[in-house]
Amino acid sequence: MDWTTGLFDLEYARTDLEHRSAQAQADVQVMRSLLRPEPHHAVLDLGCGLGRHTLALAREGFTQVTGLDFVPAYLERSREQAQRERIGVKFLLGSQPKCV
Repeated sequence: MDWTTGLFDLEYARTDLEHRSAQAQADVQVMRSLLRPEPHHAVLDLGCGLGRHTLALAREGFTQVTGLDFVPAYLERSREQAQRERIGVKFLLGSQPKCV
């Protein structure tokens, strides 16, 4: 078992990640002002966790948004939230070093 398996569990998500959801929209605004991406540009959110930024980017009109994380439970919750909001994003299971 990898050391990260025990660290990044749903309890961590509840205590450390969920309260940051409101910040994601502000972060996306900063990204837009610095990077000036166009809505048709593809965006990859590495280490997307619960999908806060992935979903916020899609809400802003980006049409090719993908979130990547290695925690299946986070991806499941991200997919559920995207489904509830009817947001078309992809969430993939994988680790950053292997995919970059």
